[in-house]
Amino acid sequence: MHEDPPPIPGQPARRGSRYIVPWLVVASPLLVLPLAEYFTVGPTGTWLLVMLPGLIVLPALVVFVFVFVGPFLLLSPRLRLKALRRWGLCLIFVASTIAGGRMAREIRNDAFHRLTQRSSDLVAAIKHYERVKGAPPPGLDALVPEFLKAVPGTGMAAYPAYRYRTGDDARRFAQNPWVLWVSTPSGGVNFDEFMYFPLQNYPQRGYGGSLQRIGDWAYLHE
Repeated sequence: MHEDPPPIPGQPARRGSRYIVPWLVVASPLLVLPLAEYFTVGPTGTWLLVMLPGLIVLPALVVFVFVFVGPFLLLSPRLRLKALRRWGLCLIFVASTIAGGRMAREIRNDAFHRLTQRSSDLVAAIKHYERVKGAPPPGLDALVPEFLKAVPGTGMAAYPAYRYRTGDDARRFAQNPWVLWVSTPSGGVNFDEFMYFPLQNYPQRGYGGSLQRIGDWAYLHE
């Protein structure tokens, strides 16, 4: 049976430390992924956190392969102990990544539901302008100061600004006279968007991905 070496005089014992650290590392996605999402869609944070889930998920895919290969290494008496330990670490890493990812998705979905509510004044101002002027505003700045005191932000650290399309640029989105949207990349190489169509005629698929209805808005998963 393997035993930890005796402590060196004058230095604290490190009993089990070389085993504890790897276990903490492989369990870290359970905490890191939800926290990264929280600070991405919350009022304080940074857009750099958008890339963090991708940096964790990619190693998880490699580890996932070892989950299936590992049991074959258990057939070797010489490799069995090391393989069993590493296989256990891989299982925990994959499980913590899946669980952390699900928690992150719940945080993200809830944040976009709340964004639809915060956006109601801006949407109402655009519609009011359209009724009064007979056409949509040429840009969001045109709403100030008659219809809004100022163009609001989204309240999301990584996605702070609304964007706006009108004219021919908007009509290519199911013939809507104008479109309000927020650019919401979610890690890796994608171009997700959170969009509002005044005609509410969102397709299930289109514009490079699938659309998920969230209130009166739709999230485009690119």
